Amino acid sequence: MPLFYVTFMQYHPLKDNWVEVEAVDMEEAREKVLHVFGQKFAFVYPQDMFMGSCIHFPGGKVGRTIK
Repeated sequence: MPLFYVTFMQYHPLKDNWVEVEAVDMEEAREKVLHVFGQKFAFVYPQDMFMGSCIHFPGGKVGRTIK
């Protein structure tokens, strides 16, 4: 199943981290993120778009993969 990556706004405690989400598509990934974090996140990226950007999040992955 494809992986997606969630980032957070600068005022959020997880601002330097990302969370991994396993979902069929972007829509399902966003629904899962909304269920867990509400509106308190910045972006959901597909894996191919995120891999080059992960250097901007020095805290790395946090928590378990949301399934």
